[in-house]
Amino acid sequence: MEKLSPVNYVSANTPPTFIWHTADDGLVYVENSLNFATQLTKHKVPYELHIFESGPHGLSLCDETTAGEESHINPQCSVWFDLTINWLKKY
Repeated sequence: MEKLSPVNYVSANTPPTFIWHTADDGLVYVENSLNFATQLTKHKVPYELHIFESGPHGLSLCDETTAGEESHINPQCSVWFDLTINWLKKY
């Protein structure tokens, strides 16, 4: 698993990256995003990181459009999409 981790492949050639995660994701721990951001910092790769308080793994758009179950409807996290669009405008 460690061999497959994206954190091991960050370099100065990694593109600018937008990351969002939920603090209580039970499948992929938030530490993975924090470690990835740390590596981006070390390699001076621009990034934006948002950690939302709560939400299960696989939220996607966080609304009825992509929700596979009720818990995937999460208005607090759904702002990630607009945040991403605004961030992408810089690039």
